[in-house]
Amino acid sequence: MTTGILNAYCETGLASMPIGLARADVDNINAHINTYLASTDFGVVAEDAQAVPRAAHGLHLVDPFFRALSERPEILDVVEAILQRQVYVHQFKVNLKAAQVGESWPWHQDFIFWNKLDGIARPDLVNVAIHLSDTDLEAGPLEYYPGSHLWGNICKQPSGSAADWQSNVGRELTFQVCPDEFSRRVGGAAPVAMLRHAGAIDFFHPQLVHGSRENVSPRDRRLLIITYNAIDNPPAAGERSPRPAFLCARSFMPARASP
Repeated sequence: MTTGILNAYCETGLASMPIGLARADVDNINAHINTYLASTDFGVVAEDAQAVPRAAHGLHLVDPFFRALSERPEILDVVEAILQRQVYVHQFKVNLKAAQVGESWPWHQDFIFWNKLDGIARPDLVNVAIHLSDTDLEAGPLEYYPGSHLWGNICKQPSGSAADWQSNVGRELTFQVCPDEFSRRVGGAAPVAMLRHAGAIDFFHPQLVHGSRENVSPRDRRLLIITYNAIDNPPAAGERSPRPAFLCARSFMPARASP
């Protein structure tokens, strides 16, 4: 873990691993995702306007292959260095964004979902984004505003029921940034697009403002995101989240196996 990665994460809210996964690893992960999607609908949600999967959640709860992926030491080394403590997996998902029909994700921050809906007190979490396809602008890459993790919560209150978990993962997200506050903070600046080769790995802060456009390319855009939470920051005792286990973890065992 280099000082440069830590500095980038603290200053911009996002840092990239210098060496990502090999193409063979990426192909293997994609093959397992294809098998998963063909065999179960556990944690799988569809696009609002299309009968195609939008995302798959909780794969590590069903398939040991994905659980092992969440336990890879090279990933945990970075996450634990950022948070300075052991971590567990709060969420594991794949955003699928199918070719030409994959829909957008509005500007949002992640922590408010985990705070308001799951009872997690502090933003001591790290998102690990593993890119499973080569991504250009047409494919609708994740876009973000550097430094926006320092803005605090700028999301507006939901107009509908936050207890409807499907709205937490659909195109019309439960919590989206407040337009007026967003405009004031951005001040006309353009976001940064995550244009990555398959196998690249990024680490980003749960308060980072991010979103993505539709996939208008002829290629699927797959992004696997593992969210790790500090072991001493679980949902509040006695406040069981109404969301399913594939959105809010029920087990808080450390992701790194004991030696």
